[in-house]
Amino acid sequence: MNKIYYETVWGFKILNPLVKIIDYIRYAFIPEPQLCIPVHGEPRHMEANAKVAQRCGVPLTLTGRNGDLFYLSPAPGVRRRWATVGRLQVDETAKKLERAPS
Repeated sequence: MNKIYYETVWGFKILNPLVKIIDYIRYAFIPEPQLCIPVHGEPRHMEANAKVAQRCGVPLTLTGRNGDLFYLSPAPGVRRRWATVGRLQVDETAKKLERAPS
């Protein structure tokens, strides 16, 4: 596997921590992972993480945004804007969640 390095703010080149995680998953759990779904961070971070996974040999990566639904069977994919998203607030008197004003 090609080692993937990135440069820190101090100018040092270090091995990408995500590569270490993928290597550990391969060693400890799944010899050949088939799918990677980055789910935390800004869209650009998730897309960058998906590219790292592809460089590490993971054949399929899926990225999404708030409200997207990922499904794994019968074939992996993403349904875009599936769920309603937004900010919620608690209505103390009615004891329920309601949509917060924008």
